[in-house]
Amino acid sequence: MFKQVAGALCAISLVACSGGQAADEAPETAALVIEEMHVPHSNTYCNLMKADHEFVYDDQETWKFVFITDVMGDPQPATIRINGEDMRFNEESRTADESGLETWRYRSEDGDIAVELQLRETGSGQEYTDYEGTMAIVEPVQTEQIAVKGDCGV
Repeated sequence: MFKQVAGALCAISLVACSGGQAADEAPETAALVIEEMHVPHSNTYCNLMKADHEFVYDDQETWKFVFITDVMGDPQPATIRINGEDMRFNEESRTADESGLETWRYRSEDGDIAVELQLRETGSGQEYTDYEGTMAIVEPVQTEQIAVKGDCGV
């Protein structure tokens, strides 16, 4: 009986000291969240925002994106805000299936986080391509996909 009580107290102590997280859950991966970045009149190549976001070119307050890439570089590095921190990502792969669905995979510069975008072209012009699709963190944990839209080009 003593061993059972001692074991229970030990387990309660570990959970209490961990802030409610299980011992096998690392704090930095417990709740990774992709957030919007306010980037007015940025010099970017790709700009993706949440699908329900209303972007107005002449209203800088609406310049909120979840994924942007630099104009320079081949391939262009990306910036994604995760848990309040703007993080740099490098393209790991880019593929397309027979139906035209593109899968872009980016990895953080420190190698700890991978983000996957699944995008479909919805329109294009001489110097731009419009996209819509989904975006999610896929490593170290899988997060819920968020619907995105936006464009790449100048």
